[in-house]
Amino acid sequence: MLSDSQQLTRTGRHNIAVSPDGQNIAYVADSQLYLRGMGDVEARPIAGTNQDINTPFFSPNGQWIGFQAVPEGKLKKIAITGGASVTIADVTNPFGASWELDDRILVGQGGQGIVRVSANGGTPETIVKVEAGEFAHGPQMLPDGEHVLFTVAKGTGATRWDEAQIVVQSLRSGGRTVLINGGSDARYVPTGHIVYALGTNLLAVPFDERSVTVTGGPVPILEGIGRSLPNNTAAMFFSFSTSGALAYFVGVDRTNRSLALVDRKGESVALPMPPLPYADPRISPDGKQLAIGVAEENESNIWIYDLAGALAPRRLTFGGTNFSPAWTPDGRRIAFISNRDDNLNAIFWQPANGSGSAERLTDPKAAQLTSLRLSADGKIVYRDARGEGSIWTLPLEGDRKPQLVIDGPGNQIHANLSPDGCWMVYSSTESGRIEVYVQPFPPTGANYQITTTEAFDPLWSPDGRQIFYLEAQGNNLAGLTSVDVRTEPGALPTPIPLASPKRCRSLRAERGPTT
Repeated sequence: MLSDSQQLTRTGRHNIAVSPDGQNIAYVADSQLYLRGMGDVEARPIAGTNQDINTPFFSPNGQWIGFQAVPEGKLKKIAITGGASVTIADVTNPFGASWELDDRILVGQGGQGIVRVSANGGTPETIVKVEAGEFAHGPQMLPDGEHVLFTVAKGTGATRWDEAQIVVQSLRSGGRTVLINGGSDARYVPTGHIVYALGTNLLAVPFDERSVTVTGGPVPILEGIGRSLPNNTAAMFFSFSTSGALAYFVGVDRTNRSLALVDRKGESVALPMPPLPYADPRISPDGKQLAIGVAEENESNIWIYDLAGALAPRRLTFGGTNFSPAWTPDGRRIAFISNRDDNLNAIFWQPANGSGSAERLTDPKAAQLTSLRLSADGKIVYRDARGEGSIWTLPLEGDRKPQLVIDGPGNQIHANLSPDGCWMVYSSTESGRIEVYVQPFPPTGANYQITTTEAFDPLWSPDGRQIFYLEAQGNNLAGLTSVDVRTEPGALPTPIPLASPKRCRSLRAERGPTT
């Protein structure tokens, strides 16, 4: 379906849709919509959609396509013939969407539940709420117009969507019924089945819409379909028409990864470690060990590797989904996030040598935690995914009381304190796309934008003179970039004054080469 010159973008969300009559396929590539008729040899770009979009879905009559415009944070629609797009509502962070026969649109909002809005525009209303730690994905109204089919997942670990529940909820009574334990991104199809994702496979179960019950066991129907990475949404890259046509993108192995050390010249040395579903590698302060998350069949754990290869790998954590490890400055402990208590994320730490058990540092019912880091002076910096996402710190001494640092505008995602404790670098969507910012710490109300392109996951160099971050194109990695943090404002014609009044310097950030 894709031409050799096209590249899928925004692959953390749905990126393909087939019209209800099965005659057209829409997909997202190169940050815009393409349309291909079943009888056409090639797809054509839809004029007016070159605005960085995701989550395409057709109107019931197949003449319109809905989508989310990422930079604007808007839900929009456009005629399949192209032209000016029409804004429907303010919507960010979509977890799937569908256009129903009554000309209303349902949008999954993750930790904010499910909203509904008229296709003619208006203010979204919440029709399904979720509990703390739950995420709602992929809403679809069943033919009775009363029950909503969707996925509910808990936590933020690598296996959350394969461990999720597929449910129906009555809009009249509010009652929720679990249909399937273990699976996600379900679709009701008129053949009387629910089709859903498990791993990269599609399965189907018979479903009686009158009694709203599953009437048989699952049957595999297709293997090797592409899907979002597990730390994003449950999006599986497939779509069904009401006539039974299926469109999908073939998947690639996005789980097993090899590890390497890369220098500033771009030269890499492979580490003697087998390809596995690695995540969040963190080198110890003395540079001798590596802590890293490894997804396993039903859980995720943190392992310790000797970078010299002299010692065998050692598993540090046991039980639940454990991720985002961070070394304490002295290298004696590792802090991490785990859902082992009540299936909600909390921060734990334990001795790095495995000599003691894990100690919980935060209340598991208080937050939805991701992206943990540790500062040079021993503060834990983390993200609370509730709402649009906020940044907090947790001191490891004293009363260990969490403190809110950044709460909007936009979605705050990754954050780190500089080695001298004067600055916080973080990625945020406050401009409409994810970019890197710096602000004084403690906060003064000022912030400074470092990047002018999509960028995320910033880190400070050990001496505090550089910031490293990943550049992106949609949801695809474009490269690693460095920013030099200079300390000679007098030699610079237009320095950016990143200074707090007492302790910190005036600094200027200059973009370095991509490596």
